Amino acid sequence: MQCKDIDETRILEFIRVNGTSTHFYANGKGSMPCVLDAMPVGVVEKLAAAKMSQMIKRGTVSGCCCGCRGDYEITEKGLERLNLSNESGEIE
Repeated sequence: MQCKDIDETRILEFIRVNGTSTHFYANGKGSMPCVLDAMPVGVVEKLAAAKMSQMIKRGTVSGCCCGCRGDYEITEKGLERLNLSNESGEIE
């Protein structure tokens, strides 16, 4: 699996719904949303971090994928991408 195989729209929607409480790592108790939950089953953390880094570089999300703070936020550009996706019916 590669970054291109991970659905960015699903991640953007997950972050939009969960807001700034979305982190890269969860505490193991399910008390905070984790972007790993928005990725396909079996995605290794290194690949997930690379995907989040790409999304930050593209400007669709802000935050930090090294695990120091997480707190991903969807940006205006990310919201625009979701609106375009909603119009074309890509999000279910």
